[in-house]
Amino acid sequence: MGKYILRVLFSENDDCRAHAVISVGVLGLKKDRTINVLLDLLELDPCEYVRLQVIRTLTVLGLTNSIVICAHRETERAGGLLASEATKALRVLKVSASKIPSRASTRLRKMRSVASSLAPAGSPTHRTITEV
Repeated sequence: MGKYILRVLFSENDDCRAHAVISVGVLGLKKDRTINVLLDLLELDPCEYVRLQVIRTLTVLGLTNSIVICAHRETERAGGLLASEATKALRVLKVSASKIPSRASTRLRKMRSVASSLAPAGSPTHRTITEV
């Protein structure tokens, strides 16, 4: 089941990607590969609704590791609707600034490069990752 959902996360259809993200949260899929793809979508997906669902899914999964928290903080700094959702997520997760080690942003960049190699060539996510 998880492999199928992971493939749908790379769909060209925004609604399919959004529903796949929601499914990750509902099914409680917390494998590293899945989380890496979600973090990639949070930063690079062209659809704001998909990115919003990623923030909500990461919150539902209760992930408080430094990479996820750093991604929420970066989204929070960006401003707009996603920033307010990231702020809510951090509040729900009760994260303090002391939980974020200085190396978190370096590890986040490494995870993104790995995730870009996992995205199928030609998918919207792969194109977005390689264009950055």
